Amino acid sequence: MKTASFYKNKYPDASSAPTSTLPKPANRVHCLVFRVTMRVWGLCLLGWWAIAGKAALIGSGVTSNSLPWPGGVIPYQFDPALSAAQQQAYLNALRDWELAGNLQFVPRTAETQYIIFKYDPFGPNLVSPTNNPQIVEVNLLTRGQIGHEMGHSLGLLHEHSRTDRDTYVTILTNNISPGDLPWFAIEPTGTIFGSYDFESVLHSSRNTFSIHPDLDTVRVQPAFAAFQTRLAGLVLSSTDRAAIRHLYGPGPTLTNIVTTTADTGPGSLRAAMFYAADHPGTTIRFEIPLTDPGYTNGVFVIRPTGHLPPLTVNGTVLDGASQPGFAGQPLIVLDGSLLLPEAGSVPGLLIYAAHCTVQHRAFRNFPWVGVALLQPGATNNTIRGCWIGLDHTGATAAPNVFQGIQISDGASYNTIGGTLPAHRNVTAGNTQYGIWIAGS
Repeated sequence: MKTASFYKNKYPDASSAPTSTLPKPANRVHCLVFRVTMRVWGLCLLGWWAIAGKAALIGSGVTSNSLPWPGGVIPYQFDPALSAAQQQAYLNALRDWELAGNLQFVPRTAETQYIIFKYDPFGPNLVSPTNNPQIVEVNLLTRGQIGHEMGHSLGLLHEHSRTDRDTYVTILTNNISPGDLPWFAIEPTGTIFGSYDFESVLHSSRNTFSIHPDLDTVRVQPAFAAFQTRLAGLVLSSTDRAAIRHLYGPGPTLTNIVTTTADTGPGSLRAAMFYAADHPGTTIRFEIPLTDPGYTNGVFVIRPTGHLPPLTVNGTVLDGASQPGFAGQPLIVLDGSLLLPEAGSVPGLLIYAAHCTVQHRAFRNFPWVGVALLQPGATNNTIRGCWIGLDHTGATAAPNVFQGIQISDGASYNTIGGTLPAHRNVTAGNTQYGIWIAGS
């Protein structure tokens, strides 16, 4: 088994990047999944997982009895070595799957089939072959890595193992470390679900198992070049969630209305952003009650424990002014103070899409930037009326570690501010520049 130190030597965390370059999230690696004779196969969409004692092809018409977790109930317990904060970050990431389908993570009482969730920064990423108990272990507490391993447990196949994958990506075998080529094999018996998904949480990253971190092991075909730097999603993609809905049945009904400051769950900003990813042109509105536990000092503070969904669909609007009581000062605050170092380099908001508007929001205390607009697809977006790097008073710094707003990697024709006084942004207090533009 390769240790996390091996992986980290090959794929250093973004926190080590020079300040003049774009910090990248830590690269995920494949988990160590043990093959056994009797297998439950999932969709090529995500990843594959095996469990002794069951043999069924998961696809349309499969019965719930042949699912890895019949009925979608998943008893769990955490390795006691995890701190309370680590357990919460882990659980919040797992609960994103509950937003996707009819799944429920419940603390284990006396169940014989359950999961023990582990985290070891110097250990492997793995899913054990049985569920009495099953071990799910990660060496990064990122939303994507946790989603990746849980995708295996739910019964899904790696995206890049699809039989049609060569239409979309080329595997650069000469750059793959000796002995690691099997991780890139096509699985001919898998069932394909949906279109090829470069941003699935279980797609290989561009340099997984590379002999050198600067050499790609996966290269997207020219027609899809925009996805080269977006392989292996930061959060569950639309197709990831559709696959789980297909297998386990629908989860809760998501809407565009935010009614809680919770990091995940129905009514959360995360849930509304998942909804927006599935419904182009969505305006996300806020109707959080004053009784919400995140209401403090006259503002509503949302503290994510991992990446929020990037804006990948054109025309999304995040309208902080929709919160009742808004009178000019942002009432909706995104605060990165609960993000653990092992959660990766997390921005307040990441935009890849075009014609999006983010208005009357505050972004503070993030370990990367407040708002990042990246790549050529990020064009004609507007950021206005936002406070970035300040506390609720507007007088005290609450810095994002890098810039307030970053526009780079080909993003262009974006508007910061506007022609009206209410459109002015305040970008002050950040550790580096208020606004940084490069390669645009």
